[in-house]
Amino acid sequence: CVDALNGAPGIYSARFGASIDRLSAAERNSYLLQLMTDIPAAQRSAYFHCSLALITPQNEEKIFEGKVKGKILTVASGDHGFGYDPIFQADGYSVSMAQIPDNEKDKISHRGKAFRACLDYLCDI
Repeated sequence: CVDALNGAPGIYSARFGASIDRLSAAERNSYLLQLMTDIPAAQRSAYFHCSLALITPQNEEKIFEGKVKGKILTVASGDHGFGYDPIFQADGYSVSMAQIPDNEKDKISHRGKAFRACLDYLCDI
């Protein structure tokens, strides 16, 4: 979710920028960077968000969320990860998510946070 784009691409991240055919990850990243060409560094804030739902055997709904805040870079860099990783820099880091080793990225990623919260819950029941 990119704040300067009113939260876009949001839940439509896989289809962002495509009218009929799906774009590749590199094409989506290029499209997003193009939209942000005139956005100054101070206004390039963004975040990754993951929501995970679990229905217990007792039919209780449990929601677990993970979020990583950061900013959209001006150029893509790195080849680890996927999706928007090459153009996203997490707060506290000086490289893109695609440049962070997988074992370290797993510790800070939005998906990792949501799944660890779910696992903690499951281990406690």
